[in-house]
Amino acid sequence: MREKILQLIDKYYFLKEQLNVSDVVSDLKRLKEINQELKSLSEVVAVGERYIKAQTDLSAARELADAKDTDSDIKELAYEEINVLHPQIERYEEELKILLIPRDPNDYKNCIMEIRAGTGGEEAGIFAGDLFRMYNRFADIQG
Repeated sequence: MREKILQLIDKYYFLKEQLNVSDVVSDLKRLKEINQELKSLSEVVAVGERYIKAQTDLSAARELADAKDTDSDIKELAYEEINVLHPQIERYEEELKILLIPRDPNDYKNCIMEIRAGTGGEEAGIFAGDLFRMYNRFADIQG
């Protein structure tokens, strides 16, 4: 999992650098693709960086705890840090498992929805209007 995350982090920062290239900025289609990919990678990269930092901190704490010439107080602090980092790493792993699930290609496509008043007279028309406003507000919130 760590290797996959490191690859995604490298890809994220490479794409960020591409935003500064004049050829990409002048090509609106390519710029849109890069921005969409950056948006999809941003959450994975944020959690992935915290995960890698926690793993690095855990290995450093283990080295401190296992060292023979380390003071007993420092060893105790290292063991406490190990106990704190284990649940964090497990939580990050669970988040990453969910975030690394491949996205459906239809997630970013537009759709057309038709809302009609059915049988029921005026109440059906009022309900259709309420339903339209509800979906309209939801779409505005989601961007």
